[in-house]
Amino acid sequence: ILPHQYRTMKGQKQGADGTPGIYAQKKTELVLYDLQNDVGETEDVSGKYPEITKRLKNAANDFIKELGEHNQKGNATRPAGKHNENTK
Repeated sequence: ILPHQYRTMKGQKQGADGTPGIYAQKKTELVLYDLQNDVGETEDVSGKYPEITKRLKNAANDFIKELGEHNQKGNATRPAGKHNENTK
């Protein structure tokens, strides 16, 4: 899981009578799980496998550079409706 912000209702007062509850804003850091042995994602194994963690983080950063993220434009993005001159 890459670092990102998210919102949750966990631990928050639920809404009632048509009034919504208030989400809590949270942030997660880089986490690596062994899904073959830990499908519930309970143990972060990034410290046990630093080379794998580094390789995956570098790959994710390469994708972000190419495709962009949030307000960051990627190197390979194009305006909507435009196509690459080299493709048919």
